[in-house]
Amino acid sequence: MNISDLELFIRVAESGGLSAAAREINISPAVASAGIKRLEKELGVVLFIRSTRKIRLSSSGLQYLQYCKRAVSDLHKGAKEIARNTGMITGQINVSIPSDLGRNFFLNSLDEFTDRNPLLTLTVKIDDQISDFYSDHIDIAIRYGELADSTMIAFKLVTTERVLCASPEYVKKHGRLSHPNDLINHNCLLFMLEDRVFDSWAFNSDTGKEIITINVKGDRVANDSDIVRRWALSGRGIALKSKLDIRQEIDQGSLVILLPEYKSTPLDMWLVCPDRSLLTPAV
Repeated sequence: MNISDLELFIRVAESGGLSAAAREINISPAVASAGIKRLEKELGVVLFIRSTRKIRLSSSGLQYLQYCKRAVSDLHKGAKEIARNTGMITGQINVSIPSDLGRNFFLNSLDEFTDRNPLLTLTVKIDDQISDFYSDHIDIAIRYGELADSTMIAFKLVTTERVLCASPEYVKKHGRLSHPNDLINHNCLLFMLEDRVFDSWAFNSDTGKEIITINVKGDRVANDSDIVRRWALSGRGIALKSKLDIRQEIDQGSLVILLPEYKSTPLDMWLVCPDRSLLTPAV
């Protein structure tokens, strides 16, 4: 009996639908339906009562669900115990990472991590929107900035500068800045998170005595920080970016830092987990 089919059966029972369960484990509804039919054929019973719009557990399915949950739980516990004894990391991690950071900074590290731990399954959600740990089935998340929920288990990874940047072509065409006030005469590339546009940029002078806030404007806004980076690379305007996100572009010279003597508010980067019980060896 295929453990994947057992896990699928539990998902369908808990989510109340084939399509919802299929989305959770990133398979098509047709593949999910085939898995349930395969399990029903092996057992010789009907597990779900189906109609055109709904699916619900049959009496046999309801009875089998309790045994199935215990069996799958015991199988996972056994695998973890064996891995613990052999020093190997197994299981699955579902991780959420901001788009720019995920695509351009973390991917190589994640590849190295899974290469070192071949029994581990990794699911990565790359998105600048803040994921819900429970509805999105996220185990850990990498997040920038202040944490809104103080009940989370959080580990500070690094503090990174935010810098003004643009392509050399943009600077050649439009000139360098001499002061943050010059931003009002430039096209600024704006980032939006949960319907809030970050169009108020604040800076400290190198002396730390002067705080300057500029309400900037631009001809484009994105809710994906990687798109903002790409716009900057293509010479579309000036971006305010985490230095960590554009480290490679700065080193290569495809982006240049503007007004390095004026510092924007630094960003803390956190590894966040909703519950201490999820701090597994893999995490």
